[in-house]
Amino acid sequence: MKLFLGPDKFQTEFDFTIPKVDQIGIFMSGGLDSTALLSLIITELKNTDRLEQTKIIAFTVKKPTLEPIYAKRMLDLITKHFNVEIQHDNNLENSIKHYNSGTMDLKQITNMLSKYHEILMYAGFNNAPPKEIKPFDGDLGFIYKSSNAYRTPFLNMLKPQMINLYSKLEIEHLIPYTHSCSKWPIGRCNQCYSCNERNWGFSELGLNDPETIHLEKSDLT
Repeated sequence: MKLFLGPDKFQTEFDFTIPKVDQIGIFMSGGLDSTALLSLIITELKNTDRLEQTKIIAFTVKKPTLEPIYAKRMLDLITKHFNVEIQHDNNLENSIKHYNSGTMDLKQITNMLSKYHEILMYAGFNNAPPKEIKPFDGDLGFIYKSSNAYRTPFLNMLKPQMINLYSKLEIEHLIPYTHSCSKWPIGRCNQCYSCNERNWGFSELGLNDPETIHLEKSDLT
């Protein structure tokens, strides 16, 4: 699948293909990046008539920002929208250090590659924004380059390009259900790196970022 992603000053050609595999794994947070990536994977599998033959497994680690809950809610929405089955390996253990900083212990990548044999793993890490955005305040130790077993297709892309994927894939209705703040489990602090990057991305596209739809009691149970 070949897409041109904007805005104009950041426009880039993005070519996404998936090799023939039986299982695909994705680290799912319920945020903008992982939601866009999962939707892209499903769309590409559909376009190449491989969706029914390919098992999709989503992985979510424990975080104080309720990522396991946001991820499950998003997976329910994606399952309904694309009419696809997704297995969810939820509430994976996180180190105390990473849990407290609201980030993922990247050892889970190795752990899941070991647990699920012959799986192609994806993660939605994207490129850092310009210097005017507050530097990342967590652990940037994800020097996991793409390999035969692990791929980060968004690593050279910026947040505006990621957000532009939603219109290209016609999944804008999912945006209000995404949660990006790395400090607050409900709402946005508008001070952390994740909030600032998200605000910058929508601003560059000339779009208003809708408020995240609050979790319902049924989500929390």
